Amino acid sequence: PGATGVQFIAQSVPVTMVRGQAYNVSVTVKNTGVSQWTAARNYRLGAQTGQNDGQWGVSRLYLSAGETVASGQQKIFNFTVTAPATAGTYNFKWRMLQENVEWFGDATPNVAVIVQ
Repeated sequence: PGATGVQFIAQSVPVTMVRGQAYNVSVTVKNTGVSQWTAARNYRLGAQTGQNDGQWGVSRLYLSAGETVASGQQKIFNFTVTAPATAGTYNFKWRMLQENVEWFGDATPNVAVIVQ
């Protein structure tokens, strides 16, 4: 494997939401590269629905201080999103990155969320 690599494992996100309401979601990924992911090395999960647009109220998810995700380990990002204020269908998609270095691996499968 290369220095950085990621495998999508699972995600949990409601497919319908109410405008402006908060929802708990999760994205699980596996480190398939040889580099360890740490907060100090600026590894993040970033929004890919219009890169960094923050349409879900958050555009980056950080590792905890002192947390290490070694090669072969999984990381579950549990977080809260806020549904957009305007009704419509919105994409929910994320991808790993090392801030100011590179985006890497495939993005999570897109979920088309209907906001009512």
